[in-house]
Amino acid sequence: MASRNYNRIKGHPFEKLDIVRYTGTTAALANDMQLNKPSSVFKKLPLAIHAAGEGVYIEDNDTLIEGYNFPIAEAVVEAGAVTYQKMVHLGDNIIVAAFVDGGDSSKGKIRAGKAGLGGTVSWGDVAVFNNAATTDIGLCKVNSTTYAVTYCDDGDANDLLSARMGTVSTTTYAITQGDERQLTTGAAGDTAKTTGTACCIPRTGVLFVAYVSAADTKGYGVAATFSGTTVAAPGTVVEFDGGGDAKEVSCCSHDTGDVTVVYQEGSDANDPITACCGTVSAAGIIVFGDEVSMAGTAAAATSISCVSPVADLVVFTWIDSTFVHINCCTISGTTPTKKTELELTAAASLTPGLIMLGKEKFAVVFENDAHTNDVAQVILATLATTTFTAGSTFQVTEASTQGTVGCQLDDPDNDAIAIFFDDAGASNAGKILIGHYRYDLIDVRSNVASAKYVLWTTPTPGRKRKA
Repeated sequence: MASRNYNRIKGHPFEKLDIVRYTGTTAALANDMQLNKPSSVFKKLPLAIHAAGEGVYIEDNDTLIEGYNFPIAEAVVEAGAVTYQKMVHLGDNIIVAAFVDGGDSSKGKIRAGKAGLGGTVSWGDVAVFNNAATTDIGLCKVNSTTYAVTYCDDGDANDLLSARMGTVSTTTYAITQGDERQLTTGAAGDTAKTTGTACCIPRTGVLFVAYVSAADTKGYGVAATFSGTTVAAPGTVVEFDGGGDAKEVSCCSHDTGDVTVVYQEGSDANDPITACCGTVSAAGIIVFGDEVSMAGTAAAATSISCVSPVADLVVFTWIDSTFVHINCCTISGTTPTKKTELELTAAASLTPGLIMLGKEKFAVVFENDAHTNDVAQVILATLATTTFTAGSTFQVTEASTQGTVGCQLDDPDNDAIAIFFDDAGASNAGKILIGHYRYDLIDVRSNVASAKYVLWTTPTPGRKRKA
């Protein structure tokens, strides 16, 4: 990737060019490049691009494409191997990334930083939220400076479910943590299991956590009040999964005092995606309704994510056996009603992460398991009332990735995203990429890796030709 300022040509401003170059020698898309042309040049001076052995590309207004542009290389969150990664945006482009550090006795760690829209991240120091083996993580925003993290404390003999809150400095991005609060006791049916924990804030001062019990594999919810970063003793644990064998738990709040849990119902035929809605009082008392299948044709649902763009509507994505699917449900009381699901990918996919870009626009980042290098890609989906339409798919990385998650960032167009993944090509190090959706990209295909391109302007009518 390179960016530079070019001199004025014949009185026309030739401004910053942001070039994204995918490098490599074996992947099918290894040598693709996209170039973001500034709008002040658009429709004034055509741009010519040349590389030895590649012929000439002469830009035409009609050949411009739109898509995600990632202006610089990824930022490293953790150089060691990471798993169970989660990420949230607190506001003003302050992001929080939580993960298990496989290179440090699988401790639970967390880091905050300020994401620059140019692709850089100014990081604070890494903090340890669980100084013992940790499995599974839930992470959510509390307010513009505070987060909550939940996790299975595998260093405890009973694998207790625990929670901890922290605040982030808006200048140094340092994290100040409150004390750990154990949410389960280790009694029968009251332990955590590594097939899912998730958290959300259903109302001011109340933390809701969904998890799977190691004792009976059923899904449960528990809530606790909090003040600042101090989490009070939890309320009564309440079951949301009557059948047992729940997995892949995700949750969100769809209105004040209301929560939706989306999960795999492993006790039903074909392990379908399922939802259960409930209410959470100011005192942390939970009441769940009945669980309802969200599957069109039941198939094993994994890697589930959910968000609520507006009151009483929940959008969720999952791997439906092999491919990424998206759907939504409307909610009346505690009864969810599924709509028509849409298959977003036609090739084998893994670990989709759902990013809400607004009430009607969503990005889904995932691992393309059918690609030679198992690269990360992002696909867009738009929502009209309760009907989804798939957009284009864009490649994010060239190396193998796993555990892709993401969040929206603040920018004028509401389409900037940060993507957190572990880079299998770099010993599973945790990395972040920042991208923007652009409408004036030039797509250049190269036959050799990292070809050197020469760029200049020309009045020649637009066309693309190969040598």
